[in-house]
Parts: sequence; structure tokens; C-alpha cells
Amino acid sequence: MIASPGKLFACAVLALVSTIPLWVMGALGSGMLTLASATVFCNEGGYENFRGLQQKLFPLDYTCLYRDGHTEQLVSPLVNPLIFLLLGSSLLLVALGIRAMIAQRRERSDPIE
Repeated sequence: MIASPGKLFACAVLALVSTIPLWVMGALGSGMLTLASATVFCNEGGYENFRGLQQKLFPLDYTCLYRDGHTEQLVSPLVNPLIFLLLGSSLLLVALGIRAMIAQRRERSDPIE
């Protein structure tokens, strides 16, 4: 028999909830949630080379843009793949939980021979 639906749903919730601290750690590590000026983090080539910032909350993106065309990603490259991995595993666990629930109901409704 597959694991109980309750355990699968609990693991799905755990995977989903664990994305929150991971996102916050990624945002804090990149400096996105600080009140400091962007030039503190984007200081390659001096202030006159700094053009602006590109920010997105999901997927987490905090990129320095420079006048010479190059960019600097401030978010760790592991953060977004891990968030998507946790979200995907949460969906998979929900699907397995539904499947286990259906299998459990079939077992209960089958007459004993």
C-alpha cells in the first residue's frame, strides 16, 4: 500500500511552507530586503557606470544593470531552482495523497470474499 494520505498531505504542506524561509533567505542574501542604496551592492566600475536595478519577486531576481551592458545577479543561483523543486514536490505529494485516498476508499468499499 502507498503511504497514508494524511502523511503525504502533511509532507506536501511542509514542502510548501519551507519555500517561504528559503525565499526570505535568498532575498536577504541578495540585499533586496535591506534599506541600503543599490550602489552599495552594485559597485562594479563606480557609480557613473551603474544604470539601474531589475527586481522580480517571483522568481526571485535582483540584478544590477550597468551602462556598458553587463549585469550582475545578486541572488544566489541555487535559490530559484530549490524553490521550484520544493513547489514541484509539493504538487507531486498532493497528487500522491489524492491517489492514496482513492485507493483507501476502494479498499473499504470492496466486499470481503
